Amino acid sequence: MTDPGGMLLFQFEGLGTSEYYALRLGGPFFLPTEISMDGDNLHVRDGISALQSLVSDFLKAAPAAPSRKW
Repeated sequence: MTDPGGMLLFQFEGLGTSEYYALRLGGPFFLPTEISMDGDNLHVRDGISALQSLVSDFLKAAPAAPSRKW
């Protein structure tokens, strides 16, 4: 994509849409390792079990949340 002056523009600063917005939010996030792939694309291509496995692996690697005392 180029602007009217002919300069090359990169949508979302060269990042994928999901990665761009996840970084802007500043919290933890995870994406499939394949370039141009996000959770929705993974689900459509490989099925719900592939997405479930991705989420499960992320949760296993995440540090435990501190317990709350009410």
